Amino acid sequence: MEVLTKAECRTKMKSITRQFADLNGTVLPGNLAAGYLSSTAWYSRTTTVLCFLSCGTEISTTPIISQALKDHKKIAVPKVIPGTNQMEFFYLKDIPLEQQIQTGAFGICEPKTTLEKVNPKDLPQDTLVVLPGLAFTRTGTRLGKGKGFYDRFLSETQEVNPGFKESAKFIGMCYSAQIVQDLPSQEHDIKVHGLVTEKEFFCI
Repeated sequence: MEVLTKAECRTKMKSITRQFADLNGTVLPGNLAAGYLSSTAWYSRTTTVLCFLSCGTEISTTPIISQALKDHKKIAVPKVIPGTNQMEFFYLKDIPLEQQIQTGAFGICEPKTTLEKVNPKDLPQDTLVVLPGLAFTRTGTRLGKGKGFYDRFLSETQEVNPGFKESAKFIGMCYSAQIVQDLPSQEHDIKVHGLVTEKEFFCI
């Protein structure tokens, strides 16, 4: 069986994701995935959600962000710190999302820095982290875009926040077409505890 490198997997999965989005759109799958995620016990008991801001052909995260605000949960979205390989999160307010975001590094949407910044040390044990990825396996392996922002942020947060390390849940959110049998991985790659798509939610 042919073993692909991470770079080859990324090229392949970008094409698959683009084709799926062209056929199905990004919003309807996002709505369906948000419905599955918001009905889980993990979501019900969390007070704080960290969630990526979708862009391009990614499954839309706007529905789950809107649902979390409606449910009076604290929700934060990421911003890359200019000139570094780090990112930080900012809490959203219960006002239209477009008033709180702008186009930033790498041409992706990010929160305005006038919002309240998340202190990783203060994140509660029940934090739910919704992660992007080009592909995932049903055993929790995640293939990111190659910059390592999420792996770095989550690893560093676990180091300074023992409660977060013990109880926070990491959820991969993607299209069903992005779930594959196997992926190359390295020791530092963060694994997810569950996956949600337009078809289902399951724990790992």
